[in-house]
Amino acid sequence: MKGKTKSLTQRFVSAFNASFERLTDKYVGTIRFLGKRKIIALGALAFIAFGAFFLMNNAQKGFIPEEDDNNLTFVVNLQAGANLQYITREMEKATEIVRRMPEVKSISTVSGFNLFSSAASPNSAMGFITLKNPKERGEVSDMNKVMEKIQAAVKGKIKGEFMIFRNPAVEGFGNAGGVELVLQDRASGSIADFEKISRKVIDALSKRPEIGTAFTSFRSDYPQYEVMLDEDKAQQLGLTPKEIMDVMQLYLTGSQTTDFIRFGRLYRVNVRSEAEFRKNEASLDNIMIRNRDNKMVPVSTLVSLKKVYGPQVISRYNLYNSISVNANAAGGASTGKVMSVIDEVLQKELPKGYSYEYGGLSLQERNSGSQMIFIFGLSILFVYFLLSAQYESYLLPLAVMLSLPTGILGVFIATGLAGIDNNIYVQIALIMLVGLLAKNAILIVEFAIRQRKAGLSVFEAGIAGAKMRLRPILMTSFAFVAGLIPLMFAKGGTAMGNKSISISAAGGMLSGVILGVVVIPVLYMVFQWLQDKVSINKNQRDENTHTI
Repeated sequence: MKGKTKSLTQRFVSAFNASFERLTDKYVGTIRFLGKRKIIALGALAFIAFGAFFLMNNAQKGFIPEEDDNNLTFVVNLQAGANLQYITREMEKATEIVRRMPEVKSISTVSGFNLFSSAASPNSAMGFITLKNPKERGEVSDMNKVMEKIQAAVKGKIKGEFMIFRNPAVEGFGNAGGVELVLQDRASGSIADFEKISRKVIDALSKRPEIGTAFTSFRSDYPQYEVMLDEDKAQQLGLTPKEIMDVMQLYLTGSQTTDFIRFGRLYRVNVRSEAEFRKNEASLDNIMIRNRDNKMVPVSTLVSLKKVYGPQVISRYNLYNSISVNANAAGGASTGKVMSVIDEVLQKELPKGYSYEYGGLSLQERNSGSQMIFIFGLSILFVYFLLSAQYESYLLPLAVMLSLPTGILGVFIATGLAGIDNNIYVQIALIMLVGLLAKNAILIVEFAIRQRKAGLSVFEAGIAGAKMRLRPILMTSFAFVAGLIPLMFAKGGTAMGNKSISISAAGGMLSGVILGVVVIPVLYMVFQWLQDKVSINKNQRDENTHTI
């Protein structure tokens, strides 16, 4: 049995070596053909470079891909003026509907809080959904499809607005996934006009097919009381506006007055009127304030209330009144595409005196766009200078550097077929491929230079170097690709990141090897010939100088 196994192994090795020898002979024949017709190889390389640039420029642009972390957030908003009891009842209806769904593992809710304004709001509530693992969700396992299913199940079953979304890809950057946009009123106009403009922008964005949903939690129709203070009368009674407002704030909204420590614990003291003494306009009759003459003055004699409508919270961004807008991409669109659509729409819809900026991860994505070009260019320049020092030539390193488009082409073909956008993981893979593909080119060029120094012609040296290093290049490159295969089928909370970096790196390595081993020897022949010409001219100038 042992001898038979050995015999089979020897037969396999012999067959493999024979097949590889035939492949090598065909490879050498191809190099000889292209070496004599360099214009064909250089034209093909130019076509590859153009294709790589075209695909890279037209690829969907993203930043950090959204992962399936089993967590979703939803928000329920009722009409302005709704009380806490009302929102709690509607929230219980939504919670019961969501809890019965087979994909949901658990759910928790908070009533009376607005997630986007980060402020207490009696007509708002939010909930946090924990989904089961994708394998346990049943027929619908994709998180986006689960969100659509939940949205459809709740729609029409509760009174008010129901919104569900992913968490941000990086914790701490915003409250929701997608694109975060901040509109700014630089003209300091009225809040009502500002809200109309924001609604107009949201309507325009919602009509675009690249955007799934666009929304804002800002509303300026909350019923409120505007405090009208008679300052002249207050001055006559020995009071200042600040003193009156401080007392009203203490009675109506409360104030933390002091702290004390008891039994080793810190206690805070908050002072505020009981609810029954601040429930309506007549409650002002119960509030008294001491003037500078040490007399008690009823606040109702100085203050009147006017019923108005206005926003519950006014946010400022760069010292301007601002309204936050969130937009989620439709199926197949990336955040980069959504941001391009937003730029296009706002150029048309925003009137003079208004502007916008991105916030959260969207701001980081916008700022990182030019940084990637700089980093990629710097890595190429760094490799070029290293090779220039090694070869003592500024021409020979170009044989290595000009082979890089063969790998870039494969990166964007692979990501395009896999439906992956040009995110930060793909960009990391690009920088990594600069070193890996340059290594393959260095192997061929280095051995070709040695053969050239041994006396071979430029043509034969290029062929010899390519033939000698074909096997180790294929061996190391295919081993690298094989090591990436498990990441291509990754599951769980980091699946998209693993797939992005593995598929892009594998695609770039395969195309870089298959096309590069053909192009690199021809590039060596071209630039070694130029180097020899430069060296001959330099030697002739040196001889003429010595003769003079």
